[in-house]
Amino acid sequence: IGIMENRTISERIAVWADSHIVDQVAERYTFTEDLLRTCENILGPYVWGRYDFLVLPDKYAYWGMEHANMNYIAGSLAPDPRRGYLDNSLLLEQFSHETIHSWFGNLVTSTYSSHSDLWLNEGITKYFSYYVTADFMDTPEIADFLFRRAHRVLTMAGNSALPWESLENEIEVENMDGVFSSVPYLK
Repeated sequence: IGIMENRTISERIAVWADSHIVDQVAERYTFTEDLLRTCENILGPYVWGRYDFLVLPDKYAYWGMEHANMNYIAGSLAPDPRRGYLDNSLLLEQFSHETIHSWFGNLVTSTYSSHSDLWLNEGITKYFSYYVTADFMDTPEIADFLFRRAHRVLTMAGNSALPWESLENEIEVENMDGVFSSVPYLK
């Protein structure tokens, strides 16, 4: 990855990134304290103390991965004033999603007796991420847009023959990367 450095965003948030880009990344992450406060206004207090971000190269396989007090985020995900309104709302929804896992996924979680339980954490998290994003952006119509988008995906999934896209599944595999789809996040 390289030599990692951190920059303080607030008393409880820092961003970690490669030393060559850490200042640029920190400028684009200034919104994170306000986003965390928006989550707290909707979901209650953040109980984990610190909430840091580790920005990974774009070749990182996932958009983000939540942990109790640090999220890994792909470098290209930070909102950017040069991007359009819709792009930024989708990026903010991803940040909201990873942040909300501090409540649904880290604080409250399912037993994961099988992969079919994944939708409990991911679905609840996705649901609240729409509201947090809309509240944060002070744009209620963003939540409507995101819900319509989710409805389209679930409608298509209801007609899918692929087991990982079905609305109900009992998939047991060694490598879960092969079975992920948007369905558990949206149902």
